[in-house]
Amino acid sequence: IGKINNVEITTKQKITIVVDELIAAEKPVQVTITGEMNDDQEPYIVQTSPQKVMVSGAKTLVDSVVKVNAPLDVDKVANELKAFTVPLYPVDGAGETVDKVTLDMSSASVSAVNLNKKTVRLNVPVLGQDVQNLERIVTVPKTITIKGMDVDLDSVSSISAEVIDVTDIYEDTSIPIVPI
Repeated sequence: IGKINNVEITTKQKITIVVDELIAAEKPVQVTITGEMNDDQEPYIVQTSPQKVMVSGAKTLVDSVVKVNAPLDVDKVANELKAFTVPLYPVDGAGETVDKVTLDMSSASVSAVNLNKKTVRLNVPVLGQDVQNLERIVTVPKTITIKGMDVDLDSVSSISAEVIDVTDIYEDTSIPIVPI
């Protein structure tokens, strides 16, 4: 086929070229909390801007992007509301970063505050447990964990829920508890 520096080339060298359509698509921005969270506090994302970004590149790569991650370090979030500038990363369904695509913005603004958690008594009135010669075994949680600012949590010692009537229930089921 040819010679280079007295060495004969005997196999054909080829490159493979894959042609893909260039597209742009809007993808949602999702804040992900990184680091180890405290058991009695939880970061609360108040606002994220932008909420969507444009992802551009080869169609197969852009189509594989399901969201754009905005990682926020839990250690930076405090008890006072604060705004952070965080980098953006396009990720696929498995959470892996998708390379070789372009974002129209490289960072997002995230406002976050730590909310304290508190476990309080949950009061759920249940009617109709022993009606129509049937005994219904109803399991209701005794406590609930709530979160909020200390000033708001201090006055809460229990949560009451709407009455749950099981009179017309004849098979195993789950019923949502609605706080009032």
